[in-house]
Amino acid sequence: MPDPILKLAANFMTDFELIRVQTQDMTSTLTKQIFYELYEDDKFEALRRIIDIAPDFYGLVFCKTKLQCDEIGSRLISSGYNAEVLHGDLSQTQRELIVHKMREHRISILVATDVAARGIDIPELTHVINYSLPDEPESYIHRVGRTGRAGKEGLAVTFVTPREFRKFSFIKKIAKSEIEKRRVPTVNDIIEKKKRILLDDLLAMVEEAEKGNCPQSMFSLAKLLGETHHTTNIIAALLNDKYNRLVDLSGYKEIRDLYDRDSSERPRAERRLRGTIKLRNDKKIPRPPKGKKKANVSRFK
Repeated sequence: MPDPILKLAANFMTDFELIRVQTQDMTSTLTKQIFYELYEDDKFEALRRIIDIAPDFYGLVFCKTKLQCDEIGSRLISSGYNAEVLHGDLSQTQRELIVHKMREHRISILVATDVAARGIDIPELTHVINYSLPDEPESYIHRVGRTGRAGKEGLAVTFVTPREFRKFSFIKKIAKSEIEKRRVPTVNDIIEKKKRILLDDLLAMVEEAEKGNCPQSMFSLAKLLGETHHTTNIIAALLNDKYNRLVDLSGYKEIRDLYDRDSSERPRAERRLRGTIKLRNDKKIPRPPKGKKKANVSRFK
């Protein structure tokens, strides 16, 4: 609790008790916690990559404001993801409908604020994404605790910009959590993962065909094609027509991954502010250069 609040309590409440909530061991041991350090403009692209590399993605994306929720939710839906938005501007009926759809797995991504998601229990979540850092460590613990339940493993991912690193370090200290720094998944990582999944699916279909679980007309067509074309060319043409979109590189943008950045280094924006003077109205003016005389303003006083 902030010191000013404690002072007010001491002045106006003669007999009060201070109850502290223990935060240690509040995060599940089944929840793997990682973070990516990147710029604000790269967060959405990183979010897409996390979703794409996990075929069973079923999770919550936490944003700080309702405006940000709407923006991220709209961009996900426009990109073809099965997502919905949950925040305080929605009616109770709308909120219940969205949560019901999430529980029935009719949607796999829920973009929400802390306030809107409070009290909502959605089991079997595979991911929790901290798109924006929470203001308090307790909020981080509450978010992360939504996955890794009922004996199932979960993954909690946090996006951290260079200017937020000090705040993030404080959250780690209070939450007493081991949070591993990772590189943002590359496009090649995603494509290779999709290829492995596609290969497994195709092998399963071939096994079903070998068991006779395929219409005879398809066997006749395959035999006809095999008589006039090379088998590899036939398979490649079918894969290109059916699955080319899954391995298309053009939909991804470049990300400036800051994995190798020295976290102790002061961000560029903060370094620029060292040569400024902060006024009461939060405006900043440059400091006068050293070695030059200041203007005589005494006659204006």
